[in-house]
Amino acid sequence: MMREEGHDADGLDLYPRDRVEVRAFADVPYTQGDAQHLPFADATFDAVAMYQVLEHVPEPEMALREGMRVLRRGGRLFVVGPNLLGAGVTLYWAIRHTLRCLQEGKLWEARTAEMPRHPGGNTMPETWLQTWRFAKQTLQKLTTERSPRFLMREPDTRPPFHADNDACYFCNPMDLVNWAKDTAVARPVRWWSMDRVMSRVIWPVTGGTWIVLEKL
Repeated sequence: MMREEGHDADGLDLYPRDRVEVRAFADVPYTQGDAQHLPFADATFDAVAMYQVLEHVPEPEMALREGMRVLRRGGRLFVVGPNLLGAGVTLYWAIRHTLRCLQEGKLWEARTAEMPRHPGGNTMPETWLQTWRFAKQTLQKLTTERSPRFLMREPDTRPPFHADNDACYFCNPMDLVNWAKDTAVARPVRWWSMDRVMSRVIWPVTGGTWIVLEKL
């Protein structure tokens, strides 16, 4: 889309060019590389975009610093991904799980060996526990946490994947806003979505991360 608008645009991914996903964009300059060690010189780009990437990066702060390094002053880093601390979404699924259990005449839902491990939990007790944890962690990040703690998890890489089972970082917008303020390398420009009702109020508990950081 950027190239269609007349801009120079480069793609980067861990996978080599012979992957089917990469061949679909054969007309885009493509580099195989790691977001934690970008193979580009300082101040190369006006914009860097990470789409559904950061939650899969073992060192998310390193990826953010690399994104800032290759930006020119005034350039912008766009991060789009899930909010894996979104207590509102987890609460929705906790209620859904509870209603299903009641309909089936069960008061409890036990984990089975073949059940995947989703960041928000998979059973009724897990989703309620995670809702409480996520609400507590979100409140801490909004109030007392100045230097962000990037909460990590053990990814579940067993296929078939479902909704970030394979994520290793609890990606969330609070971390990115706090990181920009704490490091003073960027200023948050936007941290809410454009298409959600009351998004500027409920952004910490929604299911997505939409962040724009401008390099200082």
